Amino acid sequence: MPVYINLSGIKNTQNLFSTALTAFNGGSYANGIKKSNLSVVLLIDSYDEMRQPVNLWNQNNFEEWEGTIKIIVASRGDYLVTYTNYTTFFVPDEDENAFSDFVISDIDQL
Repeated sequence: MPVYINLSGIKNTQNLFSTALTAFNGGSYANGIKKSNLSVVLLIDSYDEMRQPVNLWNQNNFEEWEGTIKIIVASRGDYLVTYTNYTTFFVPDEDENAFSDFVISDIDQL
């Protein structure tokens, strides 16, 4: 099940997934997803429009959803490269070994 979240204009980035599901259907999906074997792809857009970069995995306790959720974060590449350790914004407890790949794709070249 894909869930789209646009970070543009969001001031509080905690509980993103639950907030998105509540906005969609009064929160009843969150409990159902946890109890089922349903897989979720969380599409988080506009990471570069946040005022301060944060580790969304840690801030949102996504470990509760581990095995159920996959996260795709979209951002302008020129924003991310201004941080030498930008990959730590996207991994659990800044553990870069948690992922097999980090991919930066220029959408103009696709």
